[in-house]
Amino acid sequence: MTTQATENGLLLPGLDGTNPLGFLAALGVLRILTLRGHSPKMRWTQSGGVWRPAISGLPSQLPSLETELHDALASLDHSAWSISKKLPFEANIFRNHVKDGVWKASVRDRQLVDLLASFGAEFFEDDGGAFEETELCMVRSGDAAGQGMIAYGRRIIETSEPNHIKKAIEANWLNSDDKCALRLDPGEDKPYGLQWQNPSSVGAMSEKGANCLALLALPCFPVIPTHREAKTVGFGLRQPKQSSFTWPIWDCSLNLNVVCSILALDELQRPMPERSRLNSMGIAAVYRCDRVMTSKYYANFTPARQLC
Repeated sequence: MTTQATENGLLLPGLDGTNPLGFLAALGVLRILTLRGHSPKMRWTQSGGVWRPAISGLPSQLPSLETELHDALASLDHSAWSISKKLPFEANIFRNHVKDGVWKASVRDRQLVDLLASFGAEFFEDDGGAFEETELCMVRSGDAAGQGMIAYGRRIIETSEPNHIKKAIEANWLNSDDKCALRLDPGEDKPYGLQWQNPSSVGAMSEKGANCLALLALPCFPVIPTHREAKTVGFGLRQPKQSSFTWPIWDCSLNLNVVCSILALDELQRPMPERSRLNSMGIAAVYRCDRVMTSKYYANFTPARQLC
């Protein structure tokens, strides 16, 4: 499969909106093209039995999409990925970086502070003095080398090439890339007895390009401090060691600012969102998956279910 020009825009057949990683990767495409200076809009269209993103508003003289995305990736501020090796880390250290990010932010450039806001909230600390991190951090405490989400993210961003991005947005995923799994794809949760190789030595396999694009979507899900706790946009229905991630599928072309607004709708966090209200906002479907702790160190998403 390849990207296809349709009446709704450029269809990205590799990204499945019913998969949380596919949804996040699509948002990463929209965000990075926006930061690149284009005026893209995205909508979801049914193709191959699932929802696929279609991007409109791109210039006609654009080079290959994967090259444009990779060039845009290289131009971003990635300094936040060097602060530590894992999430969370000491709140005081994070607080100082947030202050610096705020001072550096401007109307035209707030990349750094937006990314830091998606890491967590420094207002809340655990017993060890670490801040409360985003619920999109599925690798909390790090591996045997003390590496966690930040180290993994930095490695993915630095080693992703145009061919990784091309494979993610165009082809059916084979999950054939190593050292890139952020556990955002429910398919990465494979019990030991169902694997051909020893997972402790091989590790989870995933799609590097998709995970790279998903990392670029993190600022769409800031961590908001409330009077009692920190809440990650898109998450709700908390239970002990479990919460839910809910996302909308819209069938009208929306820009990044509008998309970020609908991601935070309270309606989405109801046990069963009201169909009539969603229709009035152009939301065609809503999906939800659970975030469950599969070990002391890792969380995984369950397969998504359609709510309406």
